[in-house]
Amino acid sequence: LGGIDLTGNIANQFYARGSADFDFDTEIRVYSGSASDYCTGTFTVPGGTEDADFFILFSEFSDVGSGCDFTNVGAIQLLIDIRANLDLNIDFLRTFGPVPASP
Repeated sequence: LGGIDLTGNIANQFYARGSADFDFDTEIRVYSGSASDYCTGTFTVPGGTEDADFFILFSEFSDVGSGCDFTNVGAIQLLIDIRANLDLNIDFLRTFGPVPASP
């Protein structure tokens, strides 16, 4: 990704929407340097749901190795624990932040 800043426009979290027929675990990995240094965050999509929204704050991510820098991202991985016969739909994964107060 060439060192993009995920915190631009006051973003402080990932926002995803999806659905599945079974519960499934999802891990997001954010890399800033080497393949052995990254941040990881997880969430579970409950099965049998219509499209549902999921949020994970950057501050909830755990460091692996030296961790990552959300202002200098080289790669993002989405890892899904796919079980037999899982039907899933991921509508999007994007950054998201609080809406600024109007003056």
